Amino acid sequence: MAASSGDLSSLEKGLAVLRELAAGESGMTAGQLSTATSLNRTTIYRLCDALERGGWTMRTSDDDATRFELGVAAHGLAVLITNKYDTEARLRPVISELSQALGKTVHVGALERAEVVHVARALPSSGLSVAARLGTREHAHCSGLGKALLATLSPAVVDELFPTDELPRQTERSIVTRKALHEELARIRAAGYALDDEEGTLGVRCVASPVFTSGGRALFALSVTSVPAGLLGDDLTRAVDAVRGAAALLSASFGGAVPSGWGTPAPAT
Repeated sequence: MAASSGDLSSLEKGLAVLRELAAGESGMTAGQLSTATSLNRTTIYRLCDALERGGWTMRTSDDDATRFELGVAAHGLAVLITNKYDTEARLRPVISELSQALGKTVHVGALERAEVVHVARALPSSGLSVAARLGTREHAHCSGLGKALLATLSPAVVDELFPTDELPRQTERSIVTRKALHEELARIRAAGYALDDEEGTLGVRCVASPVFTSGGRALFALSVTSVPAGLLGDDLTRAVDAVRGAAALLSASFGGAVPSGWGTPAPAT
């Protein structure tokens, strides 16, 4: 017999909230969470406040109703758990083939709050390679991987990750205002890929695309990295097509799909 809400510890109540949010696709209101967990709304708000401080949940407004969603810490934990089991087995053939086909380094990164963490890579068998060490952290807004992942989040969530208008500068080409970041993320959603044009490191250019799980959530992102001259003109077009194709293949492998509207320019007005 299930325990009553009064018998549950705060930890168990918090886990119950996270479980319901993980099962949903577009966030839940306090009322919906209350019904699903048999906890009163006051308790739901208290738990979500505590979980939000740790990055486990986030809130957005939708038609004047506050909705709760899983936060970046929860997604980061999902990546770590998945990595422990079969992510490497699914990733390795795809990123190795992509690297060899283009003769360039392929990186895989996961979002952790306002940073992107490099979790895997594949190096070409010949030619010049530009590679970051595994575990490297970068400002997400200065990285192709990071921008690709940020573009999958709602503008409200991006504002929570970047609470001030001024953003850290990595190079002279970095995005340094939140307004400019939102404009860039809109372009990425329309194009279906992100371009890092020496914004994180001078002399390094990359294109990146996210890998989606069920419900349209981004698990991580793939990028193709090169010196700037290696990602121009036809080489850039080829890299964009290849990285988007690899990301779509991996999305399907993880039970997801590229969401409707991703990579579709908005109609002219």
